[in-house]
Amino acid sequence: MFSLVLDTTNNIIRAVMAAPATTNNPQFSSHYADNDGTTFVEGSEGGVLNGTTNVTLVTAPAASTRRIVKSIALYNADTAAVTVNIQYFDGTNARTIANVTLAVGDTWTLEGTFNSSGEMKTTGGGGGTPGGSTTQVQYNNAGSFGGITNATTDGTTLSMTSPKIITGINDVNGNELLYLVATASAVNELNLANAATGNAPSLTATGGDANVGIALTPKGTGRTTVTQLTTTSPRVLTAINDTNGNELIGITATASAVNEITVANAATGNNPVISATGNNTDIGINLTPKGTGAIKLSGLSYPTADGSAGQAIVTNGSGTLSFATAGLAWQSVQTTGFTAVAGRAYPCNTTSAAFTVTLPASPAAGDLVTLTDYAGTWGTNALTVNPNGNKVEGSTVNQLISTNRGSVNLVYIDSTQGWITYANVATDIIVPTTVSVDYLVVAGGGGGGSGHAGGGGAGGYRDSASASALTLNVNTAYTVTVGAGGAGGAGGTDGNAGSNSVFHTITSAGGGFGAKSGVGLNPGGSGGSGGGGGNGGSGGAGNTPNTSPSQGNNGGGSSSSAPNYAGGGGGGASAVGVAGTSTTGGNGGAGTASSISGSSITYAGGGGGGTYLGGTAGSGGSGGGGAGGLGTTNATGGAGSVNRGGGGGGGGYNTAAGSGGQGGSGIVYIKIPSALTATFSGGVTQTSTTSGGYKIYTVTATSTISETVTFS
Repeated sequence: MFSLVLDTTNNIIRAVMAAPATTNNPQFSSHYADNDGTTFVEGSEGGVLNGTTNVTLVTAPAASTRRIVKSIALYNADTAAVTVNIQYFDGTNARTIANVTLAVGDTWTLEGTFNSSGEMKTTGGGGGTPGGSTTQVQYNNAGSFGGITNATTDGTTLSMTSPKIITGINDVNGNELLYLVATASAVNELNLANAATGNAPSLTATGGDANVGIALTPKGTGRTTVTQLTTTSPRVLTAINDTNGNELIGITATASAVNEITVANAATGNNPVISATGNNTDIGINLTPKGTGAIKLSGLSYPTADGSAGQAIVTNGSGTLSFATAGLAWQSVQTTGFTAVAGRAYPCNTTSAAFTVTLPASPAAGDLVTLTDYAGTWGTNALTVNPNGNKVEGSTVNQLISTNRGSVNLVYIDSTQGWITYANVATDIIVPTTVSVDYLVVAGGGGGGSGHAGGGGAGGYRDSASASALTLNVNTAYTVTVGAGGAGGAGGTDGNAGSNSVFHTITSAGGGFGAKSGVGLNPGGSGGSGGGGGNGGSGGAGNTPNTSPSQGNNGGGSSSSAPNYAGGGGGGASAVGVAGTSTTGGNGGAGTASSISGSSITYAGGGGGGTYLGGTAGSGGSGGGGAGGLGTTNATGGAGSVNRGGGGGGGGYNTAAGSGGQGGSGIVYIKIPSALTATFSGGVTQTSTTSGGYKIYTVTATSTISETVTFS
């Protein structure tokens, strides 16, 4: 199959007739493929000739494009023979490709001229007698047939020996398949050999030189891809790339190298091996990371520089290995404050004065620090440990060590607990310098009034659950007082106010007294919660003095109306006392529940109001309030519950004024972490329990208002 190539934007193929057509101009069609170096694009053109005017059969290609003309067909559609000149024109010069005379119905192509029956028309050939030997391919030998010695055919297969191919071999579509470049005076070449069953075809470098290589050069950024390549000792210049063309292994050549790395694969159950091999007897392997990178083996990151003498490799538990001192490095005796370094032990001498040790600012899990009492003076001048923004045993506050001859071993665990002690010479010798203390302080309840009287107000109720815990210093005495309940009134008198309960700065006021009956409007007394009024009097004010959150509520007023002239109820911690009516004594206000003891208990209920000559006495408020006395029997009001701070009930009146009930005594609860201990002065009555990591102290009585508690 013949083809033509147009390789510039000026090159065209054109045709012109020797004379105008008799009736019809000849018809033409052409087909080609454009190659821009990346893709092939096929195209075609067609039309009719125009007498003696040139007509373009194949137009010029675009820039940087080679147009391969695969076929041109020129058909004589006239009623007489025509002569046509087909030319190659480069924009200046015209070159004749063929000058043919076509009979009516003839078709000219690049392969030859065909008659209307589709048979190729031939001329010459020595009268049509083939030249050369049998099977030789024929050519025009000066107007006669001649045989081509190196080209033979059996009619099916064309065999050529050392054919000269000008530029390339095309595929069945006319597209370039193999491009050939001639080298002047070439002596080396490629030998392509097929193979029998079980053997591989080969591409071999041969030629006149003794050593002939093969160069495979991709175009631009393209890659040379070889599948299942087997080589022996290949020379790789600088690197091996991955399938994306990115560098996978960089290779650096060493002049006169004699040692190397050998990589061996392995059968099932065995491990691949990387070995140092070579001419030397002893050969190591150097693994060097770049910059601050690390060497990782099986997920472990190794240090990139040597440690100090005596250090060992340790792990942080997250795959990072580093050099650290094997065991603790003991330091010189310390006599003033300093910042400790992980992995060191410090003898600390506080003979002259107490001082502070500041722990490392950025510890890692497993870091160790040991502190020991050098001179046995920590009991006199305690050593303070500053967590330095972290925690010691879950606390961010400074810690004290005050045990003579003690030693504290600290290990950093995590951000939750921080540094914790282990294997100490004494147990729990490290304590915080401050302590967070939860509390409940309930004052004594007020006594109920005498006669158809008001109930006593509950003692003031204050706790850390509704406010906030106290932060107190260790080894410091703090006041603790439990207030007594107020006595009930007798013989027509007011009751007595309850006494205050105190813990350090927290003071709960005693409950207000319940008012008596008798002449005049008798108001209840003010206090933690106010007492109930008598004989038409108003209730006393609660939350006096004022606290936030409120420590109590107002008492209820009394009735001055027949038939029962009932007294008002005392106020409670969570509700006001109920006012008395003409027939019913006011109920005491409800108290408030607390679970500081480990159980839910209600405290500080108000006392109920009493009645005259019958009716219904007021009930005591929940939380220890005493019930009011009924007027049918000159009844005494009920007493407030001991250590609940309840108000006493107001007395009843029949033939005489019944006495008011006694107010209940108060109570103080103190709750601290179980690592600490509370020590009380001798006049304190208390018990303690431990629950959920806390010690809970219940103080039920104090003999004076000067009793104290100290934490250590």
